[in-house]
Amino acid sequence: MSVRDVILGLLTLGPAYGHQLLFEIHTRLPHRATVNPGQVYATLTRLASSELIEGAGVSVEHLPLYRLSGIGERTAQLWLRGESDLDVSDWSEVLDVVLLSLTLPEMRTDETCDGIRRKLAEWTSATPRVANGESPLDSLLHESRKRHATAVRQWLDDVSNASADTPDVSRGFTPNRPRRGRRPNLVK
Repeated sequence: MSVRDVILGLLTLGPAYGHQLLFEIHTRLPHRATVNPGQVYATLTRLASSELIEGAGVSVEHLPLYRLSGIGERTAQLWLRGESDLDVSDWSEVLDVVLLSLTLPEMRTDETCDGIRRKLAEWTSATPRVANGESPLDSLLHESRKRHATAVRQWLDDVSNASADTPDVSRGFTPNRPRRGRRPNLVK
């Protein structure tokens, strides 16, 4: 997973502090429950160094807040629309961007799905054609890419169809301060 991209995507909601971002990752992307505080804080440091985020003061509890810079906002929007260097061969990365976009109020998930479909088309067209003289491994790799792309496209179709029929799951940041040292209870 790109913790970097998920954090940038979450910061489109506004300023947040590190543990708050970790809590949002765990609740919005339950398949990413293994992300730890060290990953989040190290990523925030790198994002600040690369000027994608900047300080935004402190919270009521005196925790440092971070917000997107102008370039950070553009980078986040490109990723959320599937127009960045999204690795469509990585199923978890596809899940990250689609599930996160579903939870962001200002995001149109159909744009995300369309961007991923375009990336899949580029990825599969870049796959070398297998000739008769190629190794069996090349043939298997080619077939695995085709099947992966087909499965992702089918799932994106399911997401698009379900989005029209299911309740809206978008929301801002969770209003209550997450308790430190505790993982959110993901089992209801």
